[in-house]
Amino acid sequence: RSVLQIHNIKQHGAYAAESLSEYGINPEEIQPGHPLELHKQMSFLKGGITTADQLVFVRPTFQYPEDHTGEIDEVLKTNLSMRESSIHNVPNCIDPQWNPRNDNMLEYPFSEVDFIVGKETNKASLQEEYGLKDDPEAPVIAVIAEQTPFQGLDLLEQSASKLLEIDAQWIFLGSGDDAFQKLVASWQSEFPDRVASDPDYSKTKAHQIIAGSDIYLSIYKDTPYDMNPMHCLLYGTIPVLRNPELSDKVITNIVGHPDSGCCFTFDDYKPEALLKSLEKAIEIFQQKDQWHEIQERGIQCDFNWDVAVNQLVDLYRKIISEPKFCSDSVE
Repeated sequence: RSVLQIHNIKQHGAYAAESLSEYGINPEEIQPGHPLELHKQMSFLKGGITTADQLVFVRPTFQYPEDHTGEIDEVLKTNLSMRESSIHNVPNCIDPQWNPRNDNMLEYPFSEVDFIVGKETNKASLQEEYGLKDDPEAPVIAVIAEQTPFQGLDLLEQSASKLLEIDAQWIFLGSGDDAFQKLVASWQSEFPDRVASDPDYSKTKAHQIIAGSDIYLSIYKDTPYDMNPMHCLLYGTIPVLRNPELSDKVITNIVGHPDSGCCFTFDDYKPEALLKSLEKAIEIFQQKDQWHEIQERGIQCDFNWDVAVNQLVDLYRKIISEPKFCSDSVE
C-alpha cells in the first residue's frame, strides 16, 4: 500500500521517456494513458497521483483542484479531480532540533523568558560575522532561499531602489540563478555594511541567521509550503509573507489583528504590496513593546508533530483496512 505526500504540485518529476531504458523499462510503453506519461514525458508525480492508495498535501488550507487552478497542469488537475475522495491535508510540522532553548548552533540559546537578551546577543554576533554595521536599532531582514524567480527574487529586483532606501540590513543565504546572484552581489558591493550575501547554505548558518535576524522575508511566486516561517516564529523572528500557507493561528495578519497576529502578509505579487507590508513591519519594529509582544506570541507557537502524526496513523490504518486502490480509471 502507498501514500503519496505532495509538497509542490508544480514540480512534476518529469524526464524524457528514453531514460527509462536505464532501469530496464521499455520507453515505448510510455504512451498517452500510461500512469507515468505526461506531455510525452515520464512524470513520477503523475504516476504517484494515479496509483497511490491515498494522497496527502502538506498545506493545511490547500484544497485541490478547487484552489489555485491556474497553477496546476491541466492533466494533473484532471487526475486529482478523479482522486478527490482520496485527498487529505496533513500540514508539515518542524523538527524538534528547531528549538532556541537548547540550540547549540547559537551564540546565545534563549527561551520566552530571556528572548530579548537572546535576540540582541545573536543579532550582534550575526552582524559581526557578516560585516554589517553594529547597529541594534537597524532591523536585520533575512532571505533564506534559492536565488531564483520562483523564490520571488524578481519582485525584490523590481523593488530594489526603494527597498535599499529603507534603513535596514539584509542577509541573503542561498545560491541559484547566476543573474540573481550577481544582482545580490551588486547590492552587497554598493552597501557593504547593510547587505550581506552568502551562497554557501548550511544548517548551522540558517539557524544562526534566523536567530539573529528581526524579520524574515518569504515572497514565493507560486506559494509553496515554506517551513522557515515556523522556524522563525519560534526564534522570535517575525515573517513577512506572501500568500502564506500555514496554520490559521500563524497566518493571522498583524495588520488588523494587532493582539493575535504573528506575521505580516500580502497577496498581490507586486512591488508596492511588498513595500507596504515590509514598511509596516519595520514601523512596528521601532515600537519595541509591541514588537516584543509579537515575538513572544511567535515563540509560544506550537508546531510539534502530535496532531499530524495522529492524522497520518489514522490514514495508514484506513488504507490497510480497505481494498487496494485500482488505478484503471485514472489516466
